[in-house]
Amino acid sequence: MRRVALLVGNSTFAPDSTISDLRFPPADVSAMSSLLGDPEIGRYDRVISLIEKRSDEILIALNQMLDEERGASILFYYSGHGKPSDDGRLYLAASNTTQRLLPATGVPFASILQMKEAYGLSRFAIILDCCFAGLGSTDIKGSEDDQLKAYVEGRGVFFLGAANATTTAKEDTRLGHGVLTGAIVSGLESGSADVDGDGRVTGPNLFAWCRNFAEKRGDHRPVQVNRVIDDDLVIAFSIRRLSPETIERVRTKLQLAWEHRLLPPDDIDQLRRHFLEPSVVSLPSPKSLESYFLAYAEGKMDWEQFRQSADHADVPKLLPEPFRTERVPSATKQSAFNQRFIRIAIITTWIALTLVMWLPIGLLFETVLNLRFVFHNNVPKGNSGAFLALVFSIGSGVVILRRLCHNTLEKAIVYTILVGATWGALFVLFIGIK
Repeated sequence: MRRVALLVGNSTFAPDSTISDLRFPPADVSAMSSLLGDPEIGRYDRVISLIEKRSDEILIALNQMLDEERGASILFYYSGHGKPSDDGRLYLAASNTTQRLLPATGVPFASILQMKEAYGLSRFAIILDCCFAGLGSTDIKGSEDDQLKAYVEGRGVFFLGAANATTTAKEDTRLGHGVLTGAIVSGLESGSADVDGDGRVTGPNLFAWCRNFAEKRGDHRPVQVNRVIDDDLVIAFSIRRLSPETIERVRTKLQLAWEHRLLPPDDIDQLRRHFLEPSVVSLPSPKSLESYFLAYAEGKMDWEQFRQSADHADVPKLLPEPFRTERVPSATKQSAFNQRFIRIAIITTWIALTLVMWLPIGLLFETVLNLRFVFHNNVPKGNSGAFLALVFSIGSGVVILRRLCHNTLEKAIVYTILVGATWGALFVLFIGIK
């Protein structure tokens, strides 16, 4: 079944309309269009956006879409002012709407439902981010609504409205949207609107998410009417996504692991593909290398626990070589230079240690050994001091090369000096005892 959406936003009205302008309907429509048109989230085959249109243009566009998309699942979304007439009928404010001539210039909500029935649609979703009466301050989208459920008739209709019978629908400067739209955008982007975790955001799922969103913020509670028989109408689909704060923590840890070569190149490449390259990072699958690294970055396990878990992680098949990326992440290009500098510095330190420390120790050992031989009236044999210096140099070199892949310059130098000095002291003590 094709999925089609018509999104309408009206924010500006004629000065003599006695209807106040709004700030965010164009942004509301733009955000909804982006999400519904996303092949992973909305999966809508066709999304039509109408901004600042007249009432006749809106009705004609809806009628034409229903005629062209017979049998499709339809979503109608509106952001703007909702106005009740004197007889309690709901009208959506268009660019030409005036309060005094509301029945002639507004978009009758009943007409939308009549079109749905005329074309025999079995799956029709309606989302209204508006209230149903009155003016208010610049932060108010309308005034008190009326009996919403009286407007929703027939089967196959899911309705989600921004406010109930005693509250108002607000715009929020922090969200940059109407509160209902802000909740929808947040829930679809993060995947949190999929409250039951089945991969689908149904109408009731979306309502539950928006209600909790509003309650946590202390805003109005939305209202729903669900007249869909059989299975619930699917508004969107979900891919669990990581928050920007979590992504930043993961990328920081990954950068450190890459700089200090704490993981094999293939593991680094696999983690980079998941956490660094996508513009939106999804929640990794359980028991994967990515999921264990995420737990480590969030402080749920230490490094040793991560390594042990990673050894038993489910390893996916590697992509064919032409499709694998060897590109260095832009965030770590400078780190690559730093890593090369550290390598050169450590190798230079090794050579300096050989010349400055191990050779003098060897010469000192040779002198002590010669004195010992003279004291015992023996003749020294061989260049034992040079041999000792060579052993120290090779040993420290092995240690340094090992540390190249694990720690920083300071740790490598300290580790080398401690091990080399201990080794040398033990060797001299052994010779002395002998």
